Amino acid sequence: MKYQEEVIEIYRYFRILRGENHFYGVPYNSHFSRNDNSEITGKGVIFAETIPALKLLIDGASSFLRHIRMDITDNCNLRCLMCETYNHVPKNKIFFLNFDVFRKRCAGHLGKVICVHVGNVAEPLLHPSFGDFIRFIRAESDASIQILTNGNLLHKHVDLINSCNCQVSVSLDSFNPEVYKKIRVGGDLDRTLGALNLINQDKVFIDQTMMRCNIEEFGDFIEYCKAHNWKFTSRPMCIKDAVGIISKNVIDESLWFDKNVIRTWEERFQGNDFGEIVQSPLLKTQSFFSMETSKCSAHWDDLVIRGDGACLLCGAANIGNLNDADLKSIYNSEKAVPFRNSIDKGLENSPCSNCDYLIICHNPQIDNLRNYVTGRIYNALGDDLIAKLQFDSGVSDDEQKKLFTARLAEVFNVFDFVESRDAVSATRISGRDIESGNDASAASVKYGSRIEVEGIIRNTLESYYVPKLVKNYLGYNLVKYEERYFAVPLNLGILDLTLESHRTLPGIIDETDIVELERKIDQSEYWPFPVLWKAGYKGFNIVRYKTRYIGMSNELGTMDIAQTEEHTLDEYKKRNLCVTGSSNDEVEQLIDIISRLP
Repeated sequence: MKYQEEVIEIYRYFRILRGENHFYGVPYNSHFSRNDNSEITGKGVIFAETIPALKLLIDGASSFLRHIRMDITDNCNLRCLMCETYNHVPKNKIFFLNFDVFRKRCAGHLGKVICVHVGNVAEPLLHPSFGDFIRFIRAESDASIQILTNGNLLHKHVDLINSCNCQVSVSLDSFNPEVYKKIRVGGDLDRTLGALNLINQDKVFIDQTMMRCNIEEFGDFIEYCKAHNWKFTSRPMCIKDAVGIISKNVIDESLWFDKNVIRTWEERFQGNDFGEIVQSPLLKTQSFFSMETSKCSAHWDDLVIRGDGACLLCGAANIGNLNDADLKSIYNSEKAVPFRNSIDKGLENSPCSNCDYLIICHNPQIDNLRNYVTGRIYNALGDDLIAKLQFDSGVSDDEQKKLFTARLAEVFNVFDFVESRDAVSATRISGRDIESGNDASAASVKYGSRIEVEGIIRNTLESYYVPKLVKNYLGYNLVKYEERYFAVPLNLGILDLTLESHRTLPGIIDETDIVELERKIDQSEYWPFPVLWKAGYKGFNIVRYKTRYIGMSNELGTMDIAQTEEHTLDEYKKRNLCVTGSSNDEVEQLIDIISRLP
């Protein structure tokens, strides 16, 4: 096993490893073994005598996507301590990826895919057609299907998961009921463990997020997983901001401000060989991935599919939507090709240099500050403070935490959330409060739920990092974020404009000046969604959609023009219930003619 830890390079989603006589390309999500001659075997493994020859073989095998991460919903049934994604969204406000659209657009295009993650950020088991997705993917491909879930609905799908040979990665952070309840708010530990015990043992992965309240259980997780033949991985909790808001509760739970606990963990666990049970690169004494020496290929091989059908190459570039085109066409679209080329050529403004996915997920290091915060927060800290926050800087944990929180309070908005039986309160923390040693002096917001509290906060805060709704204009929400104004079509639903992938969705227009933005909307020749232009004109409603104006008779009742087929409109035209034209005046003239008919 002397070669086990030696990953020479990451190339197009393959790990390149050295054997006795060959170099081997092992798909990143595949497990492998070595025989007595150090030859590597495993699903999807490629080998050659030289690295250049191996790369040519990998290029041939990787002419299409290798890895798909799917969010078939856009919400979650839990509200976890460290996850700020859905705290401001009601649980019943949920969008489901249309299975029929997915089946139509992906049929025949999944054969070369190595791994499909069903679940990426949201909870996939909420989808009423979850079983249909799994059965379709399995019928189309022998790819590894990995279901990423919190496990609370797992008991409903045990037979399906076993019969389709799926792997299950469950986010589970504690075996202590009280700690579990604190972290996975709304979860049921006993139900989750009960369902896991019914899944094929070699298909279970446990994914722990390490924080101050559960790091003492790391060894317990290893022993528990050994006893059940489950795989186990772990990484430090990462502090994030939710649309410009950071919870002080999350800062308090960060391991970074308890270095003695980290050092104790390193002494007990780092560098030890726990066999195949523990899969986390966190235990390695050397970095698994180096931005300087390794070449990531996610811009070629990795695609995120969201609940609204949007497709994001390596999670960064929105290159199309399944509602408009099939998977292969999207992969080769006019947006995808330039994006891939820009990264391959190392052009400026590439998203790679500060990629959270590479640094936090692929290369977790327990003594590296960057693994504990997102790139946006890290950049906001500034070089001088980053130097003071380093692991061995000589600055005490308490002082580091004080400086860190004060800085975030200046740039973002830090709130101390306190939940009681019947209410939630949020008190804003200011840098002055921290410097003076006082508790937060700003007025508190108190309401019945965390969602309601965060809604009030967002409507009252003035922050560079918080998108602010300015007005509604002709079917768009005009939103100010940082230095720009964005026109967001109402039919796009809930978006987070702090994300580049959301700001670049088709149909969104942006400008530095709101007057100029309104002018762009007025002059736009293409409307990606239907907008009621004039109501009740001689018994017709006039709608603007895409490149034309459409007059629909009130006799037809309520209709969704975007979902109405062209042949249906033609039938309505024959009955004088519909007219179309290139301008509002043209449509009104046609309606005038119809109104004069006997």
